[in-house]
Amino acid sequence: MDESTFRYATACHCAGCPDPPRFQVAAPWSYGPLRELKNYGLACERHREAVLDRARQHREALKVGDDETVGPVEVYEFAPGHRDSALPLSPGSGR
Repeated sequence: MDESTFRYATACHCAGCPDPPRFQVAAPWSYGPLRELKNYGLACERHREAVLDRARQHREALKVGDDETVGPVEVYEFAPGHRDSALPLSPGSGR
C-alpha cells in the first residue's frame, strides 16, 4: 500500500461509541449513468440496528430529483479502502 495515500480513522456513527465500524448502512443511488451507494452511516455490531432504523427514517424523508433513484436502505459489510460497489450485503441486511 502506498504510504502517501490519505486515510482517515473511522468509528461507529453512534454518539460516544469508539468501536470500529463493521457495517455501512446505505442505499443504492443513481443519477443517469452514475451509480453509487448513498451512505447513511457506519455501525459497529452493537449499534447496527439503531443506525439502520435512523437511516430508514432519513431515507423516507429524502426528496429525490426527477432523474434520481434511491433504492432501499440495506446493510453492507464495511471494508476500508474498497469501493462501495465491491461491498457485499450483510446477511440479514434488512430485506
